[in-house]
Amino acid sequence: MRTLAVFTAAFSIGIFLSQYWLPEAWLPVCAAAAFVIACGRLFLSGKAGRRVLLLGTGLSLAFSWNGLFLQRTVLPARALAGTEREAVMILYDYADASASGARATVRIAGLPGKAAYYGDASLLELRPGQAVRDKVRLGDASRLRGEELTAFTSKGIFFLAYSRGTPSVLPESGLLSESGLFGLLLFRLRDIRWM
Repeated sequence: MRTLAVFTAAFSIGIFLSQYWLPEAWLPVCAAAAFVIACGRLFLSGKAGRRVLLLGTGLSLAFSWNGLFLQRTVLPARALAGTEREAVMILYDYADASASGARATVRIAGLPGKAAYYGDASLLELRPGQAVRDKVRLGDASRLRGEELTAFTSKGIFFLAYSRGTPSVLPESGLLSESGLFGLLLFRLRDIRWM
């Protein structure tokens, strides 16, 4: 039991450090340094060696996990912030009314994570799984008006998509279409945290 506690404590400390304390550029260096600590097992034997191995492995995995997460989701969102593009979006949930029309959580084809799509009131008539094509301006959901926030990113939303054209609902070609129920199920399966 203590063996597992050493690993989980190291992993949670690594996640805390990489989320709140370390600069993003340091994550690969910290992961490599933690791996070197884990290699200290080669010079130590017994319980001390096992604990050093678990400590270094936990820290290294935590820094690597956060570094890969940044590379795959956060940095692409920051790079695309402020750009406009034609996008095909699949509604992830029912839309909510907003001051300027409606807001819906969507998946944008070709982008990681989910997006908060702000469009006109016609979104309120759509149901999850339907696809919408629209010209959108993308924004970074982790930074709004120069301030960092986690209200969106804690829900897996990394983009803010603001409608800049006229949205058109794509026709459904049955339950097994990518814009139908099958597409929604595929997107939901991606969100399951596999162990």
